[in-house]
Amino acid sequence: MSNNTNEDFLAGIHRKINRKKRQHAALRMVGTLVVTVIITFQASDMIHHARLNEMTADIKQNIESIHEYDTLFEISDDKVADYLIDEMEIYDLLQIAEEDIQNTDLLKTIIREG
Repeated sequence: MSNNTNEDFLAGIHRKINRKKRQHAALRMVGTLVVTVIITFQASDMIHHARLNEMTADIKQNIESIHEYDTLFEISDDKVADYLIDEMEIYDLLQIAEEDIQNTDLLKTIIREG
């Protein structure tokens, strides 16, 4: 019997050791999984922010190029006045003046000079 109890005792110790090994392995696996998920979320967040910054830079560059393009075709008030005098009827000038008060000032200068 003492041999049987010693074997049972040793078998119980081996079961406890194996159980502890499985617990440690499970904890390592869960820990590794948690760290992997955290790293994945952080990396995807960093990638998302990098893409947003790149898109913002592209938009700013496009806006600047649009403004540069618009300044190439700015027309001075004198050229606008000359066009209105040469190409349009007085009725059209009055209609434009009614639509926009700023053009009224332009119309006054045209009438004074004309």
